[in-house]
Amino acid sequence: MPEDTAKTVLVVDDSTISRVVAVQIIKKLGYHTLQADNGDSCIELLNNSNIDLLLLDIHMPGKNGLEVLDYIREHNIMIPVIMISGSSDIEQAVQSLTLGAYEYLLKPVNADRLEVTLKNALNEFELRRKVRLFSAAITESPFGVVITDKKGIIEYSNPGFTAITGYTENEAKGRNICMLKSGRQSKLFYRKFWQTITSGNIWQGEIINRRKNGELYTEYSIVSPIPGTNGAITHFISIKQDITLRKKEQEALAESEQRFQELADLVPQPLFETDLKANITFANKSGLDLFGFSKEEIEHNFSCLRLFVPEEQSRIQTAITSSFKGIPIENHEYTALKKDGTTFPILIYSSPILRNGTVCGIRGIGLDITERKRSEEVLRELNQTLEERVEERTRELEITHQQMVLQEKLASIGQLAAGLAHEINNPVNFLRINHATLKEDIGDLRHLLREYRTIILSAETI
Repeated sequence: MPEDTAKTVLVVDDSTISRVVAVQIIKKLGYHTLQADNGDSCIELLNNSNIDLLLLDIHMPGKNGLEVLDYIREHNIMIPVIMISGSSDIEQAVQSLTLGAYEYLLKPVNADRLEVTLKNALNEFELRRKVRLFSAAITESPFGVVITDKKGIIEYSNPGFTAITGYTENEAKGRNICMLKSGRQSKLFYRKFWQTITSGNIWQGEIINRRKNGELYTEYSIVSPIPGTNGAITHFISIKQDITLRKKEQEALAESEQRFQELADLVPQPLFETDLKANITFANKSGLDLFGFSKEEIEHNFSCLRLFVPEEQSRIQTAITSSFKGIPIENHEYTALKKDGTTFPILIYSSPILRNGTVCGIRGIGLDITERKRSEEVLRELNQTLEERVEERTRELEITHQQMVLQEKLASIGQLAAGLAHEINNPVNFLRINHATLKEDIGDLRHLLREYRTIILSAETI
């Protein structure tokens, strides 16, 4: 037996010879030993040392062996006790066994008998310890545990089973496990269930059962067959967990996820999420349709880098790393790559996904800016055309302005000429009008002169 696993045996005997002989036998068997020569020393060692087995003499000064044994029972000290005595008193032997002693040996102790008794006592105590441990584990387990015979008749159920079903152990014992049937499972379901466990296989799965009060609940159950000594199945053990609340939470979560998916699919722009390795974990319908992939194609280790042209991938990786570190990204425009190989311009806006303060991925939205880029190009062309037309019109306006200035100058000259003509015409008209009058007056004067001359001539003649 290895040193670090050897058991410790406490030998208590007021006889030095008997104690030494027993210690030598026990050491040869590979056990550690401690010694005491009276009951009080024995109790002190029990309280302060790790003792695996007690070899206890009945007749000792102070507390005798029976009193020590009674102390062990009262204080729940869980070790096997082998009583030894030089007396063959049957009453002492019976009393010792009644108080919990494992065996009663007579002095002088036979070495072979002591070896067998020690091994059996330690093995049996270990088995009992395991049984107590398993019993406590099953009793304290929050899971329901029920054991039935091969026909389904309940032989044992723990408090967890009572908490789940409402049936106490006494109420459940002797009844068939089918008392929990809810009627929600088909006959085919139960037929496959019994075929599985009766063939020696473990069945596990969800099942809807009915509590004692009639309420339905969902349990996750694991049913294992228990074979007998001949290998044939004699019992079944079932471990049950009430997952009604978890099912409701799962249904609520599934409904929430479905609602989120439906809302996300209504968004006309691609929505996406990735993990820390840049693998896509979620994409909405618009994203799938835009890039030409199916939901199944992106479900397993589909890197988001595949959605961009090769010359953009290093910049995308840098942007992802910056996003994880919380560094703002200035340029969000990239060249995207569809499944069919066509490319288009896209704007990506993203932010890190945080879980309990730790980055676990990226969430973002993409904007196909093909139309916008086309509109920008058209706008640039229109601006260019407009600029050319503005320049042309400016030149025309300059020419028109020059013509208008010339016309204004000519008009000014015309007005000046008209003014001058007016100023000249007034005296000219005055002269023209007076000239005619003077001409008539001169004609009249000439006529008078001719008349005067005629008269004068006539007078001279006479």
